[in-house]
This record gives sequence, structure tokens and C-alpha cells, in this order.
Amino acid sequence: MAAKVVQSRIISINAYPINDKMNIVLALFKVDKKEDDVMAIRSLKRDFLKLSNLSLHENNNKKYYVISGVKSGHGVLYPLVKHNAIPLLPYIALPNAESFIFLHHDKSTIDDIVDEVSHKNKLEYFDYKRISNGNDIMRIITKNFNEIYLYDLDDYERKVLKIAINMGYFDWPKRVKIDEIARELGVSKPMISYYLRKASRNIFDKMGLRRF
Repeated sequence: MAAKVVQSRIISINAYPINDKMNIVLALFKVDKKEDDVMAIRSLKRDFLKLSNLSLHENNNKKYYVISGVKSGHGVLYPLVKHNAIPLLPYIALPNAESFIFLHHDKSTIDDIVDEVSHKNKLEYFDYKRISNGNDIMRIITKNFNEIYLYDLDDYERKVLKIAINMGYFDWPKRVKIDEIARELGVSKPMISYYLRKASRNIFDKMGLRRF
């Protein structure tokens, strides 16, 4: 996976399978300034047969590039197109996961798509919903963005955050306090506080939010 090679987030603006092995990709990708952007691009090229890149934007912490090229696929896009599904952009590729949303008019075909995708990939999460308008589509896309951020956390950050959410720590009013989460996990209260803050900072960074 290209995102794993450069340890970054890649957001596909457009992608289409040439065949069952290769995809054409147009995407955005970011490089932290502490990294060597030349080396990051060079590493990214290992996953592409052909690759072009254009520097798009730079701020105090990160550089953003537009990349386009032909790369090996992971057996996801081809089954979607083969079964007449409509992929909803953007796709998000993180070092540990990729996220796809698609529309289909025939519920009975969804099982075939899932079977073919699972043949070459570990499917962490899958769901479907009947939609009736554009607002339903936007809610699904928003939910997908929120879930994929969790996969870019380390295992313990993700575990603590999910338990805190499920126990109602982020509800208003709060249904539990940090010490109750600590007891649930059998660790200290400061440790829970640390991991909740660390996970939150990581998610805010992925969303482009930072302190000014």
C-alpha cells in the first residue's frame, strides 16, 4: 500500500481500475516537514509503475502534493466496477487501512462484491444502508471519515478511545469519569488521561486542526 510506504495519508481524488491488477490514480498526499520530501516521493514511486507529482501547497508543518500515476491495485476497485457499483470519492488510504464507499441499486449483488474484495484483503468493517436522497449519502461519507481516523491510531489509543466512547465519556452530560474507565481497563487514571489526549491530538491533526 502506497500510504504504508510513506507512512502518510493519501486521499484519492479519482481512481479507476485498468484491469484486475492495475489502477489509474489521481490523489493528494502530505509530507511532514521533518521528513525529506524527495525521499518520500522516491519511496512512493516503489508502489507505482508510472508516477507524476506536483507541489501544491506548503505551510509551517507540512507539504502537500498532487500525484497521478498507474499502480498495482489491492483487489477492491475492480470488483466494484465489475459489478456495476458506483464508488463515492474520495477514497482514503492510511498506513493501516483503506476506506471505500460505493452505491449499488441491487442489494443481492453486495455479497458478491464483499466476497471478491475479502479474497485479497482483510475486511475490518462493512455495512450497508438503504438511501433515499443526497443527505443520506453525505451522512454516510461523514461517518466513514470519522471511522477511518481511528485506524491511524496505535492499538492502545484506539482501544482506550473506543471504550471511552462506548461508556459515555464524551456524552453530555458525561455518563462516566476517567477513573471508571481506568478501572474497566485495570490501569491508572493518569494513563487513561494521557492516551485520551494523545488519541485526540492525533485525530485533530488528521483533520487539519491545530493550535494557533
